[in-house]
Amino acid sequence: CPRLESLDLQFCGRLNGGTLQVLAQGLPQLSRVRLDGAFLVADEEWAAFFRTMGEQLRMFTAAFAGFGPVAMRALVSHCTQLEALRLVECTEFDDDCLGMLAWPITELEETLQDAERQLRADSDGAMPPWKSLTHLRSLELLRPHKPMTNMTAKRVLREIGSHLHALDVAGFRDVMDDFADELATHTCGLQELGMASCDSISSEAMVRVFGHMRATQTLKAHHGLTRVDLSRCYMLTDQVVQELVRLAGSSLRQLSLNSVDDNLTQRGLLALGGFMYAEDDGLQEQTLGCTVLEELDVSWVRSMTDEVLGQIVPRCKHLARIDVYGCGGVTAFAPARPGLKYVGRECDTL
Repeated sequence: CPRLESLDLQFCGRLNGGTLQVLAQGLPQLSRVRLDGAFLVADEEWAAFFRTMGEQLRMFTAAFAGFGPVAMRALVSHCTQLEALRLVECTEFDDDCLGMLAWPITELEETLQDAERQLRADSDGAMPPWKSLTHLRSLELLRPHKPMTNMTAKRVLREIGSHLHALDVAGFRDVMDDFADELATHTCGLQELGMASCDSISSEAMVRVFGHMRATQTLKAHHGLTRVDLSRCYMLTDQVVQELVRLAGSSLRQLSLNSVDDNLTQRGLLALGGFMYAEDDGLQEQTLGCTVLEELDVSWVRSMTDEVLGQIVPRCKHLARIDVYGCGGVTAFAPARPGLKYVGRECDTL
């Protein structure tokens, strides 16, 4: 298939480095690659693949693979036209790999010694120069097995955040409030944001993020957030959801608040329907709410009930799916209409 442009292989546990290199050499028009479960491909073999692909590679996804520092340095050095990068639970991906997306601050941090030796051997002793991935529009680094430091994550945002349309850092448990402040400053063009399990960031910081984005959005032509994932950010409060609705109520299509249960009350959930309640003063403000919302995940948010849904569903006319696993207050009497599906409702399994 010499004209093949996109390759998507899932559960490809038998794929090895030799086969991967054959694919790179035999498919001259290949530009989009997704490989899930290619755990037999070694770090150096990934690097050889990227050197062969070069600037022709535009989109790359690897999941459950041994993708490490040698591969990452080769990717940054050779695949400079990359537009989308997605790495899911790659066992060798560490903080040094993350740092390769940003300008090195010291010679020692530029690359790991093993990665440098390998690259010098493959380039006749010359170290490939660091290059910024200026064409990158989507960056998803999901559930890394090794910790990502706050400092490195901030450096990456400063380097490439301004041209990102989609960012997902699910599982970055060590990033803190100052990372959120950098997020607000350097990623005002985002349309998709994933921060699942980033539970070291406070509610106050997230309110600042959405508030800054809203202030910037009024000054610039911006399409707004269409997907937000705040799953397992346990400490988020009503004010975060209210500020998110003020920012993206007219654009948000997918929202996950899965397990955001510690401090989120019915007042925060009612904001999805446009009802902004102050903590002590009752209804403070009424907006249009999430008018184009299509998918909502409120599983394990125990403040969600039939009554709350009765206020949200009529105002979110495009809602097609609501996940309610673990929501004991959602029963067979929850509001229904053609095209709306509840997933995980307890009464449906009895």
